[in-house]
Amino acid sequence: MDQALSAKDLSKLSSLGHFLKGSSATIGVKKVQECCKHIQFLGKLHNMDGQGSVDEDEALKLIAKELKVGKEEYEKANEFLGFFYETDFTDQDAKEPSN
Repeated sequence: MDQALSAKDLSKLSSLGHFLKGSSATIGVKKVQECCKHIQFLGKLHNMDGQGSVDEDEALKLIAKELKVGKEEYEKANEFLGFFYETDFTDQDAKEPSN
């Protein structure tokens, strides 16, 4: 999302917002889901509630704010889930699955 935001690629931001909205909903991370939903709408130049419209500059500013909040909420959820499952998820992306 950071790369798409830097490139001002609203279509990509909307697509990523949609994808991550579904993923976060699946695991019950509601605050991240809500941020992703807002990014999805803003990427289509809709207000954060999906109604009305915003211009490109306003959408990009609001997406930057939502992305910051989403990352903060993700970190909170990651910490909680790590505690709950008694594991550290911080290095999971770097590890190869074992066969």
